[in-house]
Amino acid sequence: MKTIMCRNLPLTILLLFLAVSVSCSTGMYIKSEAVSDADISGSFTLFLYSEYESIKIAILDIEGDDYTIEMSGSPHNYLSSSGVAAEVAVQSAVKFIYSQRNQWSKILAPDGSLIGYDFRAIHQSFTYGIPDILDVSYQIKDKKVVASVDIKHSIRKNYYRNIHGGD
Repeated sequence: MKTIMCRNLPLTILLLFLAVSVSCSTGMYIKSEAVSDADISGSFTLFLYSEYESIKIAILDIEGDDYTIEMSGSPHNYLSSSGVAAEVAVQSAVKFIYSQRNQWSKILAPDGSLIGYDFRAIHQSFTYGIPDILDVSYQIKDKKVVASVDIKHSIRKNYYRNIHGGD
């Protein structure tokens, strides 16, 4: 009996450590939900994020609310403008993404209040295997929302192989 317990002790310690680290992680992730028609008004900070050709997203952060959106990653991958009127922000986002198929999503706070919007291209399924290739997460800590953009893990290897031309 002692040998079995000693053998499983490292595994038990590892599982306990993982459970504690997950429960103590900093920040909380918030959700975004698709909207069919973006009835957008107000003033925004506009983020235009681009990496390679297909990794593009426009994020509109509502100004004057309780939350501030920041982009993670290299500042070389995005432009930001503050004080942008809704009509100009929407036009800029549509021009930047430039896609026949696209999607607006609302970015929601934990209490359900609106923080902003994101706008992205939706691809033909045969191009990448799935229509939405972006993995966008919004992590909130205090009143700051950090937006992270990446390619979905399921297509990453093939996507980068195609971008860099070959195997």
